[in-house]
Amino acid sequence: MVALDDTQWCDPASAAAIAFAARRLQSEPVAFLFAVRTGTQDPLASEVVAAIPEDRQDRLSVGPLSMGALERLIRERSAVVHPRPLLVRIHEASRGNPFVALEMSRSMMRQGAEPTVGEPFPVSPEVGPLVRDRLALLSPSARTVLLVVAMASQPTVGLLHRILGADAEAAIDEACQQEVVVAAGERLRAAHPMYASIAHADAPPGERRAARRALAKVIDDPLERAIHRAAMLDRPDPAMAREMEAAARISLQRGAPGVAADLLERAAGMLDPAEATPLRMEASSARLSAGDATGAADLLRQTLAGVPSGPQRARVLLALGEIAYLESPADALPLVFEALEHAKGDGELTATAHIYISVLSEADPGAGLESAMAAVDMLEGVRVDNAALLAAALLGR
Repeated sequence: MVALDDTQWCDPASAAAIAFAARRLQSEPVAFLFAVRTGTQDPLASEVVAAIPEDRQDRLSVGPLSMGALERLIRERSAVVHPRPLLVRIHEASRGNPFVALEMSRSMMRQGAEPTVGEPFPVSPEVGPLVRDRLALLSPSARTVLLVVAMASQPTVGLLHRILGADAEAAIDEACQQEVVVAAGERLRAAHPMYASIAHADAPPGERRAARRALAKVIDDPLERAIHRAAMLDRPDPAMAREMEAAARISLQRGAPGVAADLLERAAGMLDPAEATPLRMEASSARLSAGDATGAADLLRQTLAGVPSGPQRARVLLALGEIAYLESPADALPLVFEALEHAKGDGELTATAHIYISVLSEADPGAGLESAMAAVDMLEGVRVDNAALLAAALLGR
């Protein structure tokens, strides 16, 4: 077996020598295995293919790994199980390339933190020097093109024109000629995810802030604009928190609960604890919708540590009990009983806790019925403008 990888980089003289040998093989037990990157010029493969009869050739187009296969690969090689929202981001950023995905996962674990929305994934120190040698050839304007491509969710030629003005055309052409950026019509993307990651990691903080500022000015999408504006802040800002909260609502409407959870958590970090608690609860709910039950529960536990006794603590406990019920129903009931203690004085919240108990008390039907009766009595005896809650209580009874 004569096996060669990345044959698109083979020089013509070597290709001619291998083809010379291939033409002279008749019945000898010798096979050739060539791997060539799609869309590249390949002198070796074309030379050898011409020398071997077609009935002795096999071609296999290797596509990207599925998300499930990528999850198994990372788990088996790195002993890491990423939450589904993070796995989705790794799959999208690596475009299913197993080597790139593994490097992203390992680098992220070494740093101990996942990139926030609008930031590319890190790459390992071993890979960095090879990419930096390539990027060192770029002019400052072409590097700006690559940085904007790394930071924008929908990078286009028009977007670069709005940021760089008259310099955009030449800068885009240079980035494409150096094969670090690929243009598909108006759309632009990094030729390899590592180019985007290194360009973002190596850019000085002031340069990244300038790019964020420029993107926030020219991007029309309120969701992405809020992400860039928030990334420039280094202090609490209630007005920015509300903008991010609104952007999270848009993200939920677009079916991206993972992004919404990140935005809500960042918005909560800009507010005082009392105002932040409802946002953290919404973020937990979004994480749960994205398939990250562990992350949702962890966020609620962190929130619980800063919430005093009273109705707000009861709400957090009920939300945590609901998540716990998914994996361990026995662990959920104590949380709901604790919530009942904190709900005293709030009729609607107390009735809600009783409804939860009626649902969760599978092992004790008597206690379940007692809570179901208490919920109905409370809602019928107190004027509560919540027909859905009353319906749930009646159904529980």
